[in-house]
Amino acid sequence: MITASHNPKEYNGYKIIPPHDTGIAASIEAQTELWDLPKDAQCSPLVTDPLHMVTQRYYYSLQQDLSFRPRQDNPKAAPVVYTPLHGVGLPWLQKAFSTFNLPPPVPVPQQALPDPDFPTVSFPNPEEGDGVLNLAFATAEARGIDLVLANDPDADRFAAAERDIRTGVWRTFTGNEVGILLAHWMWCCWRRDHMDDDPGCVVMLASAVSSKMLQAMAQEERFNFDETLTGFKWLGHRAVELQQAGFTPIFAFEEAIGYMFAGSPGSIKDKDGIAAAVVFAEMAADLKQWGIGVAQHLDSLKDLYGFFEVRASYFTSDKPADIRAVFERLRQDGNYPKALAGVEVTAVRDLDSGLDTAQAEGRSRLPWHKGDLMLTFTLDNVHTLTLRASGTEPKLKYYLEVSDEDDAAVAVALADKLEAAVASELVLPEKHGLTPNPNALLNAEVE
Repeated sequence: MITASHNPKEYNGYKIIPPHDTGIAASIEAQTELWDLPKDAQCSPLVTDPLHMVTQRYYYSLQQDLSFRPRQDNPKAAPVVYTPLHGVGLPWLQKAFSTFNLPPPVPVPQQALPDPDFPTVSFPNPEEGDGVLNLAFATAEARGIDLVLANDPDADRFAAAERDIRTGVWRTFTGNEVGILLAHWMWCCWRRDHMDDDPGCVVMLASAVSSKMLQAMAQEERFNFDETLTGFKWLGHRAVELQQAGFTPIFAFEEAIGYMFAGSPGSIKDKDGIAAAVVFAEMAADLKQWGIGVAQHLDSLKDLYGFFEVRASYFTSDKPADIRAVFERLRQDGNYPKALAGVEVTAVRDLDSGLDTAQAEGRSRLPWHKGDLMLTFTLDNVHTLTLRASGTEPKLKYYLEVSDEDDAAVAVALADKLEAAVASELVLPEKHGLTPNPNALLNAEVE
């Protein structure tokens, strides 16, 4: 896989998975010069550069489909700080802001230009939160700006942070939180422009390991919610299917800070960090016009749709067989765990066999095949825990979500109890030679 994404600088632009990594890496390093396109190909009518055409269509689609405020209002928006984290995002985001008639974003000067060595960060992934965004915070504070936007180096992922004007403390929003904020903004804008239309024609999507707060929003507002496997190949494909079936899939997200705007037939059916950043900026400008901060607005959404406490972390192992052994034990002879920390397991979905006891027919609605390492437990008919083997890293990941309609403290307390039991009752890392993530307690998030 050749990538300029959110990998550490040691990967230097590519990620190769064993067993063929050594030979492939040596071949790449042997090619130090770019190949020239043959002269006869350069003048061939079969060879064209589509960049200008694609760029024009992309920004036209952004303006037509995703800019909802009056153009005369956007220039009054407060400025934002932006970092591409040594990636390619800056000129594309500047053009997007211009297209929306928003004030130009203030770039972080040390991180504005592409640099494959990522000299100011150890890990150029805005999902990592505050440490990655320290320079952006310093730039914002020096200019009296309260909102920071960030893309990963190839600009398909997006993160945001807001400074509390009372305390001066920065809050970096999680991928689930940004997803809910954008989903609610897209819903409100669609509802405003389609007052006489049936909300049942609208659908929003999320991956199976993302927050179910979007599902709660859909139930309250009477639009449709759909769920897919992890990855935008699944979200994008499902959006196309729903579009062909007559639905309008206006938004999709994944907790790993990926967001897709799929409302029009020609829209991009993939995660798009540039679109997410400029839409988020316009949403924040609209909130600020009414004297509301982004975090304050997020709190009001909890009052509407409930409190969702999310815990996500992982265990590592150098041996894939160790991770597989955990799943084999948990599903042995179909004898799945009956409870976790005393909370009843009321449904099981196993993508190795296609079992889903929550469905009337007992079969998973998600694609599955033999050998899939992904188990989801529904707890007390409300809460969810998914165990999943990473496809690109030697990790067993878990995603726990606990919800309560009225009380965040209740959700937090139960999540604490259940998360502790993930290791002690389910994964048993000592038994299987796995290493827990030492920063697991730092990964809690509340929606």
